Amino acid sequence: MLKRLFHSRVALVVVAVAITAVVVSGVSWALQSPIDGGGVIHGCYQPKTGSVRLMVNSTCPKSEPMAIAWNQTGQQGEQGIQGPAGPSDTWSARVQNQQAIATTSPYGTDLASVTVPAGNYLVTAKATILRNTATAGALVACYLSAGTTQLDSTGVSMDDSTPSADYPVVNHATIGDVADDTTLTFSCNGTDELAAGSIITATQVGTLH
Repeated sequence: MLKRLFHSRVALVVVAVAITAVVVSGVSWALQSPIDGGGVIHGCYQPKTGSVRLMVNSTCPKSEPMAIAWNQTGQQGEQGIQGPAGPSDTWSARVQNQQAIATTSPYGTDLASVTVPAGNYLVTAKATILRNTATAGALVACYLSAGTTQLDSTGVSMDDSTPSADYPVVNHATIGDVADDTTLTFSCNGTDELAAGSIITATQVGTLH
């Protein structure tokens, strides 16, 4: 009985020593990293066999006597092909004051405009049309144009006979291959109406689809 108990205790001691050795070995590995503070990985090389071992001490063993090192982060590659230009610039003009809309040719009264360099553009313009007469059924037509070329048109019918009625109007257009110093204009054509908060915005884009 005593002999069996002795052997059991010896076995427990052996297991405990083995576990301790594994833990100590793991801690030692964690504390001795082959990567230094500058991000350089150190190793040991055996030229005869081509084997490489990470260096966790300051020197290489006799089995891999040649010390080697390489960067954790490689060298930057060559510059890739430049992609198409994306949205880069925006031109905008805003007139907050009320403007009288007249019936003139070809596009009525110019409310806001921007001059842009060569390129492709997404153009948006908007304003609030205010009735200035009590005549129902009056029509106000608003336009976006590039020089003398019409890009977009929107009509607003004054259905309400209330003199103070407000009517929002919005124009959108895309235009490609604009020549340098082209003027984009937002204008409206009507009779005795007013426009308030007129704004035009032109955003340069890389490609139109």
